[in-house]
Amino acid sequence: MPKPETDGGARRGCGANRWLVFSGAALVALLIYLPTVKYGFVWDDNELISGNPFLARTNPFQLFTLGFWNNPQAALSGDEATYYRPLANLSLYVDRKLWGLRPAGYHVVNVILNAAVVFLVSLLLWELFGSVRLAGLGGLLVGIHPAMNCVVAFIANRTYLLAVLFLLLSAYALARGARSRGRLWPALFGGSLCLSVLALEASLVFA
Repeated sequence: MPKPETDGGARRGCGANRWLVFSGAALVALLIYLPTVKYGFVWDDNELISGNPFLARTNPFQLFTLGFWNNPQAALSGDEATYYRPLANLSLYVDRKLWGLRPAGYHVVNVILNAAVVFLVSLLLWELFGSVRLAGLGGLLVGIHPAMNCVVAFIANRTYLLAVLFLLLSAYALARGARSRGRLWPALFGGSLCLSVLALEASLVFA
């Protein structure tokens, strides 16, 4: 159902306040998880990063032809060897080039991605319900929810951060496109959804 014109005027009127509130929520989430930069590599991080020489010598294009767990030194088989998450692999590849085997850099990226998730949750909630304060609070609650602990603090779980990030972007594009004409929003919806699937194949269920 089309929204009345007055709704658009009200939204434009709270623009500056909106960005301040949403950025503040993202900053709080970032500061809360900032101590994770002191953490090291654990569990699957070793097979994916520190104990995976392939990641250091491959090229970005090759990552799109191999499974998520590709590691010549690890004896993987069955389902573990068939996951396809090239966007997550690409992000780890870039991290390896930037930080080497210093885990702090990898954790910084996860913390920033989580802050971006908080911002997008807030933006989506505002688009759907129109309340800046409630949208900012909702985004913050998602970002600091205990369920996010293992996602943010565990480098290998970046797959979920990337998938959620692009799912939120696609959902925002879908909601915004419902009240705005043009080709930008459908293109952003489709592109973001594809990127989410490339980060985590389970994103297909949200299509």
